[in-house]
Amino acid sequence: MEPDQPFIPVAPATADALESARRMTQARRKKTKTPWWPKAILGIVVVFIVWWYGLVYLHWSSRFVQVVTSVIPFPAVVLNGESITYHAVLEKMALLLWLAQKQNEGTRLPDNDELLSKALHALLQERAIAQLADEEDLAVTRDELQAARMNQQGSLSDKEFETQLQTSLGVDLNTFLNKILRPYLLAQKFEAHVLASSTDQSAVRTLAEQAQIRISAGQLFGTILEQAQHSAFKVDGGDQGYVSASTLPEGWSALLSMRENSTSPVIETTDTFVILAVEDVIGTGVDAQFHTKAIVFHKRGVDEVVKEYLDQSTLKEIIKRVE
Repeated sequence: MEPDQPFIPVAPATADALESARRMTQARRKKTKTPWWPKAILGIVVVFIVWWYGLVYLHWSSRFVQVVTSVIPFPAVVLNGESITYHAVLEKMALLLWLAQKQNEGTRLPDNDELLSKALHALLQERAIAQLADEEDLAVTRDELQAARMNQQGSLSDKEFETQLQTSLGVDLNTFLNKILRPYLLAQKFEAHVLASSTDQSAVRTLAEQAQIRISAGQLFGTILEQAQHSAFKVDGGDQGYVSASTLPEGWSALLSMRENSTSPVIETTDTFVILAVEDVIGTGVDAQFHTKAIVFHKRGVDEVVKEYLDQSTLKEIIKRVE
Protein backbone atom coordinates (compact mmCIF):
# COMPACT_ATOMS: atom_id res chain seq x y z
CA MET A 1 0.00 0.00 0.00
CA GLU A 2 1.46 3.25 -1.20
CA PRO A 3 1.92 5.95 1.36
CA ASP A 4 -0.35 9.00 1.08
CA GLN A 5 0.99 12.03 -0.85
CA PRO A 6 2.42 14.63 1.49
CA PHE A 7 0.10 17.54 2.18
CA ILE A 8 1.50 20.87 0.91
CA PRO A 9 -0.40 23.84 2.25
CA VAL A 10 -1.23 26.67 -0.27
CA ALA A 11 -1.40 30.20 1.02
CA PRO A 12 -4.71 31.93 0.24
CA ALA A 13 -4.56 34.59 -2.55
CA THR A 14 -4.09 37.99 -1.18
CA ALA A 15 -6.17 41.01 -2.31
CA ASP A 16 -3.14 42.43 -4.13
CA ALA A 17 -2.60 39.23 -6.08
CA LEU A 18 -6.23 39.09 -7.18
CA GLU A 19 -6.20 42.73 -8.32
CA SER A 20 -3.00 42.10 -10.25
CA ALA A 21 -4.52 39.09 -11.97
CA ARG A 22 -7.65 41.08 -12.89
CA ARG A 23 -5.57 43.85 -14.44
CA MET A 24 -3.52 41.39 -16.45
CA THR A 25 -6.71 39.79 -17.79
CA GLN A 26 -8.17 43.16 -18.83
CA ALA A 27 -4.93 44.18 -20.52
CA ARG A 28 -4.85 40.89 -22.43
CA ARG A 29 -8.46 41.47 -23.61
CA LYS A 30 -7.66 44.98 -24.79
CA LYS A 31 -4.77 43.68 -26.85
CA THR A 32 -6.92 41.08 -28.57
CA LYS A 33 -10.12 43.19 -28.99
CA THR A 34 -10.82 44.33 -32.60
CA PRO A 35 -11.21 48.13 -32.99
CA TRP A 36 -14.74 49.31 -33.88
CA TRP A 37 -13.81 51.60 -36.77
CA PRO A 38 -12.84 48.92 -39.35
CA LYS A 39 -16.30 47.40 -38.92
CA ALA A 40 -17.94 50.80 -39.33
CA ILE A 41 -15.97 51.52 -42.49
CA LEU A 42 -16.80 48.08 -43.87
CA GLY A 43 -20.48 48.65 -43.14
CA ILE A 44 -20.46 51.99 -44.93
CA VAL A 45 -18.70 50.47 -47.94
CA VAL A 46 -21.21 47.62 -48.13
CA VAL A 47 -24.17 50.02 -47.90
CA PHE A 48 -22.65 52.24 -50.58
CA ILE A 49 -22.04 49.28 -52.92
CA VAL A 50 -25.59 48.01 -52.44
CA TRP A 51 -27.00 51.50 -52.93
CA TRP A 52 -24.94 52.14 -56.06
CA TYR A 53 -25.85 48.72 -57.48
CA GLY A 54 -29.51 49.59 -57.06
CA LEU A 55 -29.17 52.96 -58.76
CA VAL A 56 -27.13 51.70 -61.69
CA TYR A 57 -28.56 48.28 -62.44
CA LEU A 58 -32.14 48.43 -61.22
CA HIS A 59 -34.99 50.47 -62.69
CA TRP A 60 -35.60 53.73 -60.85
CA SER A 61 -39.18 52.67 -60.01
CA SER A 62 -38.11 49.41 -58.33
CA ARG A 63 -39.07 48.96 -54.70
CA PHE A 64 -35.41 48.43 -53.76
CA VAL A 65 -34.31 51.78 -55.14
CA GLN A 66 -37.29 53.52 -53.56
CA VAL A 67 -36.55 52.06 -50.13
CA VAL A 68 -32.79 52.62 -50.19
CA THR A 69 -33.08 56.24 -51.34
CA SER A 70 -35.73 56.93 -48.72
CA VAL A 71 -33.31 55.73 -46.03
CA ILE A 72 -30.17 57.39 -47.43
CA PRO A 73 -30.95 61.07 -48.24
CA PHE A 74 -28.48 61.25 -51.11
CA PRO A 75 -28.69 64.67 -52.81
CA ALA A 76 -29.52 64.83 -56.51
CA VAL A 77 -29.32 68.63 -56.79
CA VAL A 78 -28.10 71.30 -54.39
CA LEU A 79 -29.56 74.79 -54.79
CA ASN A 80 -27.95 77.51 -52.68
CA GLY A 81 -26.90 74.94 -50.10
CA GLU A 82 -30.30 73.22 -49.91
CA SER A 83 -30.41 69.70 -51.29
CA ILE A 84 -33.14 68.05 -53.31
CA THR A 85 -32.81 64.36 -52.55
CA TYR A 86 -32.69 61.53 -55.03
CA HIS A 87 -35.79 60.11 -53.37
CA ALA A 88 -37.70 63.36 -54.02
CA VAL A 89 -36.69 63.17 -57.68
CA LEU A 90 -37.90 59.57 -57.91
CA GLU A 91 -41.21 60.49 -56.27
CA LYS A 92 -41.72 63.30 -58.77
CA MET A 93 -40.80 61.01 -61.68
CA ALA A 94 -43.30 58.42 -60.47
CA LEU A 95 -46.02 61.07 -60.25
CA LEU A 96 -45.26 62.38 -63.74
CA LEU A 97 -45.29 58.86 -65.17
CA TRP A 98 -48.61 58.12 -63.44
CA LEU A 99 -50.16 61.27 -64.89
CA ALA A 100 -48.76 60.51 -68.34
CA GLN A 101 -50.26 57.02 -68.22
CA LYS A 102 -53.62 58.47 -67.21
CA GLN A 103 -53.66 61.24 -69.80
CA ASN A 104 -51.92 59.56 -72.76
CA GLU A 105 -53.38 56.09 -72.90
CA GLY A 106 -52.34 54.38 -76.11
CA THR A 107 -49.61 56.90 -76.92
CA ARG A 108 -45.87 56.93 -76.30
CA LEU A 109 -44.94 57.49 -72.68
CA PRO A 110 -41.97 59.68 -71.73
CA ASP A 111 -38.69 57.82 -71.29
CA ASN A 112 -36.41 58.06 -68.25
CA ASP A 113 -34.46 61.05 -69.52
CA GLU A 114 -37.65 62.99 -70.23
CA LEU A 115 -39.09 62.13 -66.83
CA LEU A 116 -35.86 63.11 -65.09
CA SER A 117 -35.65 66.41 -66.94
CA LYS A 118 -39.24 67.31 -66.11
CA ALA A 119 -38.89 66.17 -62.49
CA LEU A 120 -35.72 68.20 -61.92
CA HIS A 121 -37.27 71.26 -63.57
CA ALA A 122 -40.40 71.02 -61.42
CA LEU A 123 -38.45 70.47 -58.20
CA LEU A 124 -36.03 73.31 -58.92
CA GLN A 125 -38.98 75.62 -59.62
CA GLU A 126 -40.60 74.61 -56.34
CA ARG A 127 -37.40 75.02 -54.33
CA ALA A 128 -36.56 78.37 -55.94
CA ILE A 129 -40.07 79.67 -55.23
CA ALA A 130 -39.80 78.41 -51.64
CA GLN A 131 -36.49 80.24 -51.16
CA LEU A 132 -37.78 83.44 -52.77
CA ALA A 133 -41.01 83.26 -50.75
CA ASP A 134 -39.00 82.81 -47.57
CA GLU A 135 -37.09 86.01 -48.35
CA GLU A 136 -40.45 87.81 -48.50
CA ASP A 137 -41.82 86.08 -45.36
CA LEU A 138 -44.47 84.31 -47.41
CA ALA A 139 -45.75 80.93 -46.25
CA VAL A 140 -48.79 78.68 -46.49
CA THR A 141 -50.53 78.52 -43.13
CA ARG A 142 -52.17 75.42 -41.73
CA ASP A 143 -55.61 77.03 -42.10
CA GLU A 144 -54.93 77.87 -45.76
CA LEU A 145 -53.79 74.32 -46.46
CA GLN A 146 -56.85 72.87 -44.71
CA ALA A 147 -59.23 75.21 -46.56
CA ALA A 148 -57.68 74.24 -49.91
CA ARG A 149 -57.93 70.58 -48.99
CA MET A 150 -61.63 70.87 -48.13
CA ASN A 151 -62.22 72.75 -51.38
CA GLN A 152 -60.64 69.86 -53.27
CA GLN A 153 -62.42 67.23 -51.18
CA GLY A 154 -65.87 68.77 -51.57
CA SER A 155 -68.61 66.49 -50.29
CA LEU A 156 -66.43 63.36 -50.28
CA SER A 157 -65.67 61.64 -46.99
CA ASP A 158 -62.04 61.44 -45.88
CA LYS A 159 -61.81 57.81 -46.99
CA GLU A 160 -63.43 58.54 -50.35
CA PHE A 161 -61.08 61.46 -50.91
CA GLU A 162 -58.01 59.33 -50.13
CA THR A 163 -59.28 56.67 -52.56
CA GLN A 164 -59.75 59.33 -55.22
CA LEU A 165 -56.17 60.56 -54.69
CA GLN A 166 -54.83 57.05 -55.12
CA THR A 167 -56.88 56.57 -58.28
CA SER A 168 -56.23 59.94 -59.92
CA LEU A 169 -52.69 60.72 -58.76
CA GLY A 170 -51.33 57.55 -57.22
CA VAL A 171 -50.45 59.29 -53.94
CA ASP A 172 -51.63 59.16 -50.34
CA LEU A 173 -53.18 62.09 -48.49
CA ASN A 174 -49.98 63.21 -46.77
CA THR A 175 -48.03 63.26 -50.04
CA PHE A 176 -50.82 65.18 -51.74
CA LEU A 177 -50.97 67.82 -49.01
CA ASN A 178 -47.23 68.39 -48.57
CA LYS A 179 -45.75 67.55 -51.97
CA ILE A 180 -48.49 68.80 -54.31
CA LEU A 181 -51.02 71.11 -52.68
CA ARG A 182 -48.69 73.10 -50.40
CA PRO A 183 -46.16 73.94 -53.19
CA TYR A 184 -49.07 74.90 -55.46
CA LEU A 185 -50.55 77.27 -52.88
CA LEU A 186 -47.14 78.80 -52.18
CA ALA A 187 -46.58 79.36 -55.90
CA GLN A 188 -49.96 81.10 -56.15
CA LYS A 189 -49.15 83.31 -53.17
CA PHE A 190 -45.72 84.17 -54.56
CA GLU A 191 -47.19 84.93 -58.00
CA ALA A 192 -49.66 87.41 -56.46
CA HIS A 193 -46.76 89.02 -54.61
CA VAL A 194 -44.66 89.34 -57.78
CA LEU A 195 -47.50 90.83 -59.83
CA ALA A 196 -48.21 93.43 -57.14
CA SER A 197 -44.56 94.20 -56.42
CA SER A 198 -43.43 97.67 -57.43
CA THR A 199 -39.84 96.41 -57.39
CA ASP A 200 -40.40 93.43 -59.68
CA GLN A 201 -42.57 95.44 -62.07
CA SER A 202 -40.70 98.76 -62.07
CA ALA A 203 -39.00 98.20 -65.45
CA VAL A 204 -42.27 97.28 -67.18
CA ARG A 205 -44.09 100.24 -65.64
CA THR A 206 -41.29 102.59 -66.74
CA LEU A 207 -41.57 101.28 -70.32
CA ALA A 208 -45.33 101.88 -70.28
CA GLU A 209 -44.98 105.40 -68.84
CA GLN A 210 -42.39 106.34 -71.45
CA ALA A 211 -44.72 105.12 -74.19
CA GLN A 212 -47.59 107.17 -72.78
CA ILE A 213 -45.43 110.31 -72.73
CA ARG A 214 -44.55 109.79 -76.39
CA ILE A 215 -48.21 109.30 -77.32
CA SER A 216 -49.15 112.50 -75.47
CA ALA A 217 -46.42 114.27 -77.47
CA GLY A 218 -48.18 113.30 -80.70
CA GLN A 219 -46.27 110.24 -81.84
CA LEU A 220 -48.28 107.60 -83.71
CA PHE A 221 -49.92 104.93 -81.56
CA GLY A 222 -49.05 102.13 -83.98
CA THR A 223 -45.39 103.14 -84.20
CA ILE A 224 -44.99 103.16 -80.44
CA LEU A 225 -46.67 99.76 -80.18
CA GLU A 226 -44.33 98.30 -82.80
CA GLN A 227 -41.25 99.69 -81.05
CA ALA A 228 -42.42 98.47 -77.65
CA GLN A 229 -42.82 94.97 -79.05
CA HIS A 230 -39.06 94.89 -79.65
CA SER A 231 -38.33 95.48 -75.95
CA ALA A 232 -37.27 92.82 -73.48
CA PHE A 233 -40.86 92.48 -72.27
CA LYS A 234 -43.98 90.94 -73.75
CA VAL A 235 -46.06 93.68 -75.38
CA ASP A 236 -49.09 93.26 -77.60
CA GLY A 237 -52.35 95.02 -78.43
CA GLY A 238 -53.36 96.99 -81.49
CA ASP A 239 -56.82 97.69 -82.85
CA GLN A 240 -59.42 96.08 -80.57
CA GLY A 241 -62.39 97.04 -82.72
CA TYR A 242 -65.53 98.20 -80.95
CA VAL A 243 -65.52 97.32 -77.25
CA SER A 244 -68.87 97.17 -75.48
CA ALA A 245 -69.36 99.01 -72.20
CA SER A 246 -71.14 95.95 -70.82
CA THR A 247 -68.25 93.55 -71.47
CA LEU A 248 -65.14 95.54 -70.62
CA PRO A 249 -61.91 93.61 -69.89
CA GLU A 250 -60.51 93.86 -66.37
CA GLY A 251 -59.23 97.35 -65.61
CA TRP A 252 -60.60 98.95 -68.76
CA SER A 253 -63.36 100.87 -66.99
CA ALA A 254 -61.51 104.08 -67.89
CA LEU A 255 -63.10 103.74 -71.34
CA LEU A 256 -66.46 104.74 -69.88
CA SER A 257 -65.24 108.29 -69.29
CA MET A 258 -63.18 108.64 -72.47
CA ARG A 259 -64.20 110.62 -75.54
CA GLU A 260 -63.31 110.33 -79.20
CA ASN A 261 -59.62 110.81 -80.05
CA SER A 262 -58.49 110.58 -76.44
CA THR A 263 -55.80 108.53 -74.73
CA SER A 264 -55.78 107.09 -71.23
CA PRO A 265 -52.95 107.31 -68.71
CA VAL A 266 -51.15 104.07 -67.87
CA ILE A 267 -53.72 101.69 -66.35
CA GLU A 268 -52.56 98.89 -64.05
CA THR A 269 -54.47 95.59 -63.98
CA THR A 270 -53.63 92.38 -62.14
CA ASP A 271 -51.07 91.23 -64.69
CA THR A 272 -50.64 94.10 -67.18
CA PHE A 273 -50.10 97.82 -67.72
CA VAL A 274 -52.37 99.20 -70.46
CA ILE A 275 -52.63 102.37 -72.52
CA LEU A 276 -55.98 102.85 -74.26
CA ALA A 277 -56.85 105.12 -77.16
CA VAL A 278 -60.46 105.77 -78.25
CA GLU A 279 -61.10 106.75 -81.87
CA ASP A 280 -64.89 106.63 -81.95
CA VAL A 281 -67.83 106.23 -79.54
CA ILE A 282 -71.25 104.93 -80.49
CA GLY A 283 -74.19 105.08 -78.07
CA THR A 284 -74.24 105.92 -74.37
CA GLY A 285 -74.38 104.18 -70.99
CA VAL A 286 -74.34 100.38 -70.95
CA ASP A 287 -75.04 100.36 -74.69
CA ALA A 288 -71.95 102.41 -75.54
CA GLN A 289 -69.39 101.00 -77.96
CA PHE A 290 -65.80 102.28 -78.02
CA HIS A 291 -63.55 101.88 -81.04
CA THR A 292 -60.39 101.17 -79.08
CA LYS A 293 -56.70 100.70 -79.63
CA ALA A 294 -54.52 99.33 -76.87
CA ILE A 295 -50.93 98.78 -75.96
CA VAL A 296 -50.70 95.99 -73.39
CA PHE A 297 -47.48 95.63 -71.38
CA HIS A 298 -47.45 92.25 -69.65
CA LYS A 299 -45.98 92.19 -66.16
CA ARG A 300 -43.07 89.97 -65.27
CA GLY A 301 -44.38 86.59 -64.21
CA VAL A 302 -43.14 84.02 -61.75
CA ASP A 303 -41.33 82.05 -64.46
CA GLU A 304 -39.21 85.06 -65.37
CA VAL A 305 -38.42 85.88 -61.75
CA VAL A 306 -37.51 82.27 -60.97
CA LYS A 307 -35.34 81.95 -64.10
CA GLU A 308 -33.46 85.10 -63.15
CA TYR A 309 -33.05 83.78 -59.61
CA LEU A 310 -31.74 80.40 -60.79
CA ASP A 311 -29.30 82.09 -63.18
CA GLN A 312 -27.84 83.96 -60.21
CA SER A 313 -27.91 80.98 -57.81
CA THR A 314 -25.34 78.38 -56.90
CA LEU A 315 -26.61 75.19 -58.50
CA LYS A 316 -24.85 71.81 -58.29
CA GLU A 317 -26.36 68.92 -60.23
CA ILE A 318 -25.01 65.69 -58.78
CA ILE A 319 -27.25 63.33 -60.74
CA LYS A 320 -27.88 64.34 -64.33
CA ARG A 321 -29.56 61.25 -65.75
CA VAL A 322 -31.18 57.98 -64.70
CA GLU A 323 -30.15 54.77 -66.44
